[in-house]
Amino acid sequence: MLAFIFFDHPLAYVLMMPLGLAFPRFLRKSLAARRRERLKGQFRESLLFFSAAVSAGYVPENAFAETLKELRVLCGEKAMMTREYAQMINMLEMNVPVESCFAQFAERTGIEDIEDFAEVFRTYRKMGGNLHEIVRRSTEGLVEKWRMEEEISASLASRRLEAQIMSVMPLGILLYLRYGMAGFLSVMYETAAGRIAMGVCLAVYAGAWLLSRKLVSIRV
Repeated sequence: MLAFIFFDHPLAYVLMMPLGLAFPRFLRKSLAARRRERLKGQFRESLLFFSAAVSAGYVPENAFAETLKELRVLCGEKAMMTREYAQMINMLEMNVPVESCFAQFAERTGIEDIEDFAEVFRTYRKMGGNLHEIVRRSTEGLVEKWRMEEEISASLASRRLEAQIMSVMPLGILLYLRYGMAGFLSVMYETAAGRIAMGVCLAVYAGAWLLSRKLVSIRV
């Protein structure tokens, strides 16, 4: 698409083809971040269920099973968090300690909140104490953190939308000029100087697109 809009030349299609093939790899980090955010949201729900089960007097092993039942209803059987809890229950049935299940879960996901909760649970197992109170305080702290993150994300939502609109507008303007005002940009596609100028425009456009993504990507 970019080769057509900026150059409309067979050589441009060939030269820019590797960029098209590499673009999914470029988006891998962004897609992984979205997957982690989805998993974090499901973990928040699971933690509330787990805390409620512990408050009701369940031991951690049984609290896992109760949480899994709720997750299957809320998120579905194939949800990431549902599969994670099912795997941890399988590990518990093989006599793997609860703290090790949480630690391996945190290591697989690489999510900071899960790592923090796993560390709290590991400390409880070593030092002892009131499990209900420890889980309650940890849950309250994480819920407060998530609330702040949601407020920040909501305040940035309009800016992200503006960035997406602004990234599409230059392409729309070029297409409009090409087909709405025939011949107005013909010099940019038929001369060497015009193609060089369009190459510079493409580079500036790509830089602006990367900059806009960076500006609206704020990690709390």
